[in-house]
Amino acid sequence: MVLNSGYKEFMFGFIKKVVDTVGPRESGGAEEKEAGLMLEEELKKYCDSTAREDAAYHPRAFVGFIPYAMIAIYLSIAFFWVNPLISSILCVAALAVTLTEFGRYMEVVDFLFPKRVGTNVYGRIKPKEEIKQTVVFSGHLDSAYQFNVWAWFKAYWGVIITVLAIVNVLFVLVVSLIRMVTIEGAFWSFNLGNYIALVGSGGVYRYLWYIMVAVGVVTLPMLFFLNRRSVPGAADNMSGIAISLGVAKYLDDEKKKGGFVPKKTEVLIMGVTGEEAGLRGMRRWLDRHEEEMKEHPYMLINIDTVFDFEAMGVIEKEVSIGAKHDPELVDMIYNIAAKDLGYKFKRADLPFGATDAAEWSRRGHRATNMLAAPFDSGLPPNYHTFLDTYDRIDARSLEAMLDICITFLKKIDSQV
Repeated sequence: MVLNSGYKEFMFGFIKKVVDTVGPRESGGAEEKEAGLMLEEELKKYCDSTAREDAAYHPRAFVGFIPYAMIAIYLSIAFFWVNPLISSILCVAALAVTLTEFGRYMEVVDFLFPKRVGTNVYGRIKPKEEIKQTVVFSGHLDSAYQFNVWAWFKAYWGVIITVLAIVNVLFVLVVSLIRMVTIEGAFWSFNLGNYIALVGSGGVYRYLWYIMVAVGVVTLPMLFFLNRRSVPGAADNMSGIAISLGVAKYLDDEKKKGGFVPKKTEVLIMGVTGEEAGLRGMRRWLDRHEEEMKEHPYMLINIDTVFDFEAMGVIEKEVSIGAKHDPELVDMIYNIAAKDLGYKFKRADLPFGATDAAEWSRRGHRATNMLAAPFDSGLPPNYHTFLDTYDRIDARSLEAMLDICITFLKKIDSQV
């Protein structure tokens, strides 16, 4: 371990201070801005310069479309007997929005939701000599809206209900297309008697329709998928903010006592808006800074959701969004953590969701994400729920992650 005592308490104390004084931090909301100002005040103590940049986006679009997609699915089931073409169109619309907005984090229906302006906050720490590379340590300032279905049904069941809703719309679409090309004539009558008669004489389609209805009933909670309030967001992701801030404090402490100062590596400490709104904040930052990133190499070590000392790891791929992180960075972080420092540490793929690192990797920039959460054994009870409080954070995980970040920085700087 390269750290002296005190950093663990410093990082945990910052998390506690933000959660106690600011509370939940809706993407682009006043509380998120207040947390950003608190971060900037700390960064001013340790960085050569700080900056705040506005980022406009539509925070509720990312998952706020889900109830509307569910309504489209239920209408498609109802219209199955009236006109399967309408059912097919409704299914395609629901699928298209789900796969683009939620699956690939694209901004497809964002304009239909209210706009807000969030703020990206970052500090720069200059090296002793000319800048040859920049390492960014980041976390996101906002906290998630509670995912009610995942909170109510715990562990895998919330995910199973979500997956069932997607499977059902595919099922309805396929059966509707088959029926559309096999029936004789079109059924346009909305008369209830005729509708019931169609169901009764529907042959095999009647039983397939019963399956649609049954799965539709099971997935009714998806209509209430999203809570209108944000969660405390201690682990997700004040932990990432606190660890990144810990890097800045460590470098300032070292500089004051004549210790380690990066020789040719600039360090950026970043608090990002709108990650829980579909990576919008990091996307806006890259849109603004991508040109200057061509001047010398940039790399991102994103830190997101740290609370379990026994479940630390580095992410190789973020599957649903299609992001593959830089293999050299992944190897270096893993070797530092597991071999050099001796931590229990793993390589992992993120099977669902995405982190700000994905936005970098999809654009061809070097990036990866570190976390300390047991996602390989189901959804933790504090993930995107009101249980995401600081009493669930094992402070040893904060200290270990900071230890890994500092060791990585020393190693990467020595290679320039």
